[in-house]
Amino acid sequence: MIDEVTMYGMSCDGCDEPLGNDDFYALVMPTKTDIIDEARNQEWREINGEWYCPICVERLFNYDEDNDVYTRKESI
Repeated sequence: MIDEVTMYGMSCDGCDEPLGNDDFYALVMPTKTDIIDEARNQEWREINGEWYCPICVERLFNYDEDNDVYTRKESI
């Protein structure tokens, strides 16, 4: 028997790298909630409805601790 299974993964909206860990290149989870929880555990951030890995958050955004807001860095 062949069963169709829906799984969820995530990739960075900045660099397109998939959410992964040391054991796997890319993670997939059975629910959207599971993949979002894992992304948060790996310090990914949702900014304006898009998801960014920690490297892209640092590279692309400034963080205002007082207001808990990310703003896009201006390109040079």
